[in-house]
Amino acid sequence: MQMGREVADQAQPIVFRIDSLGTLGNAVRERRRRLGMTQAELAEAAGVSRPQVSRIECGAMNPGFLVLLRLFRKLGCRLIAEPRPAGELDLDAFIDSHRQRDGAA
Repeated sequence: MQMGREVADQAQPIVFRIDSLGTLGNAVRERRRRLGMTQAELAEAAGVSRPQVSRIECGAMNPGFLVLLRLFRKLGCRLIAEPRPAGELDLDAFIDSHRQRDGAA
């Protein structure tokens, strides 16, 4: 039964536009739930802890790139980076402003 769901998912690609930790967390949670996985199952499959998955889904943790790749692979997703159209949020400036606000170097 699960295989049929995976085939249907492959036939209709799901696109998540991720531009913040919150939208990243929502994408991970939505895809995990769609696959019928628990946080513990995803964590074990991706080689991370369940609390780490929870913090990512809540937007409270910025996972490293390799963790992100492992999560997306286990969720059957591909990561695709696209150039930012002119006028969109400058993510580098956003991150820098939060680092300065939080007192991080």
